[in-house]
Amino acid sequence: MISIIISLILAGSVFFTCGLFNETENPPKEYFVIITVSLLLIVCLAMRKGLGKLEKSLQSSSLKTGIAVVCLLMSVHGFLQYLGILPSRIPAFSIVGTFDNPAGYAAAQAAMFPFVVNLLFDKENGKPLRVVSFAVALVCLVSVVLSESRAGFLAVCTTTVVVLAYTDKIASFFKTHKWVWIPIVVLFVAILILLYFVKKDSADGRIFIWSRCIDMIRERPLFGYGAHGFRGYYMSAQADYFRNNPDSPYVMLADNVGHPFNEYLFLTIKFGVTGLILALCLLVWILLRLFKSEKKTKLLGLSFVSSMFVMSQFSYPFRYVAVWILAFIALIPAFQKSDRRPVHLPLLIRLIPIMAIMAVLAFSLRSMYYEMKWTEISKRAIVGQADKMMKYYDGMKSVMKRNPLFLYNYSAELYALGKHEESLELISYYENMWNDYDVQILKGSNYSALNDTEMALKSYDQAYNMIPCRFEPLFGKLLVYRAANDTLNVVQTAYEIIEKPVKVRSDRLSFIVGAANQLLSEYEQ
Repeated sequence: MISIIISLILAGSVFFTCGLFNETENPPKEYFVIITVSLLLIVCLAMRKGLGKLEKSLQSSSLKTGIAVVCLLMSVHGFLQYLGILPSRIPAFSIVGTFDNPAGYAAAQAAMFPFVVNLLFDKENGKPLRVVSFAVALVCLVSVVLSESRAGFLAVCTTTVVVLAYTDKIASFFKTHKWVWIPIVVLFVAILILLYFVKKDSADGRIFIWSRCIDMIRERPLFGYGAHGFRGYYMSAQADYFRNNPDSPYVMLADNVGHPFNEYLFLTIKFGVTGLILALCLLVWILLRLFKSEKKTKLLGLSFVSSMFVMSQFSYPFRYVAVWILAFIALIPAFQKSDRRPVHLPLLIRLIPIMAIMAVLAFSLRSMYYEMKWTEISKRAIVGQADKMMKYYDGMKSVMKRNPLFLYNYSAELYALGKHEESLELISYYENMWNDYDVQILKGSNYSALNDTEMALKSYDQAYNMIPCRFEPLFGKLLVYRAANDTLNVVQTAYEIIEKPVKVRSDRLSFIVGAANQLLSEYEQ
C-alpha cells in the first residue's frame, strides 16, 4: 500500500500543475510533494510498525514497478505533445511534459530510467515484467531523444552503461577483453562532438556562461555569493564582460540567465569552494555506502548517481522535486541494514519528529497560501485594479521578503502606478537577490519618469551590456535623450537602432525601429 502511495506522489511530482500559482509548473508540484510526503511520514510515525513498512517499501519491486508506470505515462504524454495531439506548454518546444521547459521533462525521465533498467536486468523478476520493462526503457529513451535534451540523452546512456557493466556476463567479458574499452571511449567522445554540433549555438552559449561563472568564483572563491548569489550577481558579470568586449562573438547568443546549466558551478557560486567540497564529501560518502551495500541496492544507487552526475554537468536536474524524490528512493536503502530487525520506538519518542514534520507542514501551507494570494492580486492588478491591490502587496511584503520574484512584481506595479521612488527603493532592497536585464530596464524606466537622466542612462546601459542583442535599452536611451533635447545623441542612437542586427523579430521590435525612423526624420529635417 505504501509503495502505491509513493508512486502516486511521484506521479503528482511530474504531472501536477495549478493555475492558482503565478508559476503554474514547478511550485504546485513542490507544494504537492511537501504536503503529501509530510502526511505520509506523520501516518507512518504514528503507526507502531509504520516506519518498518516504509523502509521495506523503499526496497520493494512493487515501488520500482510503480516508478516504471509513471515513466511510461510521461513518455506517452511526451509522444502526444510531439505529435500535436496534446499542446506543448511552451510553444517553442515540442515536448516539455508539464514542466517549464524540456530540461525538466528530461531530468525526470533520466531519474526514473535507472529504476526501469534495474527492473529489466533483475533476474528475480518474471519474463513478462522484464519484457514490459524493456519496452518502457525503449519508449523512455525515444521520448528523451525527441525532447532534444542532450543532457538527458547522455544521462540515459550513462545509466545503461553502468547497469551493463555490473551484469555478470558483460562484466566478465570486459575483464577478458579489456581492449573493448577503447572503441567505447572513442564512441563516447564522438557522441559528445556530435551533440555539440547538433545545437552548436546553445553549446557555445553554455561555454560562455561557464566562463563567466569561473570569473565570478575567482572573485569570491571561499564562501561564494550567498543563497541568491547567482540571480543576484551573474548578469552583472555578464554585463562587465560585454562592456569590455563589445565585439565578442557571443553577443548574439546573450540572454537572461537564471542558472549556469551546471549544478556544480551553481553550488560553488552560491556557497564557494567550501560548499562544493562539502557536497563532494557527501557524494563520496554516498558512494562508499553504495559499494558496501548488497548488489541490487548498489546497482540502482550507482546507476542513479551516475545518471544525475552526468546530467548535472549540463543542466539543472535538482531544480525539480521529482528528482529529489527519486534520489531518496534510490539512495536511502544503502543506509539501511538488510539484516537489522525493525526497531519499534515508543510513541513519546516518535512524537518529536511528528511535531517537527507538522511544523514544516504548517509553514509550507502558510507559504502556499501567500503564493496563491499573490497570484490573485497580481491578476487583479493586471486588469486595472493595481491601486486597490497595493494594500495587499504591502501587507505581504514582510512575509515574502525573501521571494525576489514577488518583490520584482511589486516594484513593477509601483512603477505602473507612478510611485517611482517607492519602486526604486524596493529594487534596491532585492537587487542583490535578483538583478537581471528586466530589473535594469525597470530601474531605467523609473529614473526616466523622475527625469534623472544620468541614472536612467546608467541603468539602460547596464541592461544593454547584459544582453547586447536587445533593442529595448537603446529605445529607453532614445526617449531619455529626446526628453533632454539632446539632438546629437538622439540621432546617433536612432541610427544605432536602425542598423542593429536582429536576433528575433517581433511586433515590439517593429514598433521600436519605426519610432527610431520617425524621430530620425523629424530631427534631420
